[in-house]
Amino acid sequence: MAVLTPGPRERRQPFLDLTPSPTGRRGRPDQLLGSPDATCVQRFSLRSRSHPYAQDVRSLLQPGRVNLKPPPDLVERFETVIKLCRCSWTKRLESNHKRICERPTDDHEEFWLLDSMSRAFYGEQAELEGGEALLTQEQMQVAVKATMSLLDVSFIIEPGHDTVLGYAALRKAGVAAIPVPLSSPVSAVSRSGTSTPATEGSIPVRPPTPGVPMVLSQLYVTSQFRRRGIATAALRVLLAEKNSVAVEPAQAHQVRSLVRRLGFIEEREEFINDEDLTVFYRHRTPDENL
Repeated sequence: MAVLTPGPRERRQPFLDLTPSPTGRRGRPDQLLGSPDATCVQRFSLRSRSHPYAQDVRSLLQPGRVNLKPPPDLVERFETVIKLCRCSWTKRLESNHKRICERPTDDHEEFWLLDSMSRAFYGEQAELEGGEALLTQEQMQVAVKATMSLLDVSFIIEPGHDTVLGYAALRKAGVAAIPVPLSSPVSAVSRSGTSTPATEGSIPVRPPTPGVPMVLSQLYVTSQFRRRGIATAALRVLLAEKNSVAVEPAQAHQVRSLVRRLGFIEEREEFINDEDLTVFYRHRTPDENL
């Protein structure tokens, strides 16, 4: 895991990020965030039938853009346009019934897109650290965990072109290594060329704790779009209503300059939900909280 992905030739570690995305009303588009001339973010929409709120109609959320373009470095793996499947937002999902599209969760282009970018991230990180690009089981489950909201993932999108430039992921403190149950695995081959296990098992979900900061877990921007302020712009949107954000201590030095640009100046070491974390705080004036 690391911080902002480096330029094509410069050896800087990539970085991952996580933050809770905004929710919309059923039947209405989930509004894209960010001004027209800034980076937009859109919440990952695909949900597993094992999602904690799969059977709650109030959780049905239509994304603002249903046709996305893949990053330039992934164009060869995808069609020109990635069409988001409506199966996750038009009908309540039930574990004992097929999706309306009759496809398993990991047989969706949106799943493949996130899976491909997360593998690119970990592969690049391994290269920077001088190791082999062999992914662990946990690293291969980024997309699976996103479908179950163990990771709250948002795509970073180029305004006006609908091109996906990367992704950001946040998580609750204490759920870093929750294993994904494989009671009924679906083994589909992802567009990245390797088998990715999906699951229909149940997930133990820790209820949100008031006042506990979200953990910035992953932030990835594809190589062609780095060093343009895109990652900072995405975080500015995703953390707009937050006064704190946490990271794992090993990543604090990589994240510090980035979050300080957004006003998170105060830094503390804290133990939250059985996890050691570095927490950054920002203090707003009363006018800024309006």
